[in-house]
Amino acid sequence: MQDLEYERALERAQRDRPRVLNSSGRIAPASEPGTPLVIHGRVYRQDGRTPAPEMIVFGYHTDGTGRYDVAWAGPHSWRLRGWVKTDADGRFEFTTIRPAPYPNRRTAAHVHLTVEGPGVPRQSAGLMFEGDALLTDQDR
Repeated sequence: MQDLEYERALERAQRDRPRVLNSSGRIAPASEPGTPLVIHGRVYRQDGRTPAPEMIVFGYHTDGTGRYDVAWAGPHSWRLRGWVKTDADGRFEFTTIRPAPYPNRRTAAHVHLTVEGPGVPRQSAGLMFEGDALLTDQDR
């Protein structure tokens, strides 16, 4: 089942994407409180071996209190978000902070990533953290 509210929010976010992207970017501003985190990634073609250059990677996550949004912006406004474009070897990097788990819930902290590009439909993935006390066997 598709979450239409989420899909509309994702489309809105993509309209805010900067026109020029590099292979490294920020999700959280340097002034954001929290534990610094650098995410290194690499995108491959469907064969799992061929690097995928020119792919747009969108990342977002909660802040240090486990919240995505500011009250005035409404749900799915994703205050901490960023975009990069993979380099010739399919590599990308985000500088950010480690997200916190949602308040009053049993969901492990995570980073949402979507990837799309020429001839590739949008795909979503999540990044979780080994050692997170809320990480379940199913998450692993």
